[in-house]
This record gives sequence, structure tokens and C-alpha cells, in this order.
Amino acid sequence: FGMLTVGLTLLLLIQNRLTFGATTIETKNIGM
Repeated sequence: FGMLTVGLTLLLLIQNRLTFGATTIETKNIGM
């Protein structure tokens, strides 16, 4: 159960990092 929780938290962290990177790239393209 602990391993499953760690895996889920890692997935959430990766998703957050990916979305954060996408938003930063979008803002760079816009020029803000």
C-alpha cells in the first residue's frame, strides 16, 4: 500500500512538472 501511494504521488509530481513546463513555454512564446 505504501509503494502504491509513493507511485501515485510521483505521478502527480511528474504531471504537475509537465503542466508547469508547458505553461512556461507558452508564456515564453507569447513573450510575457
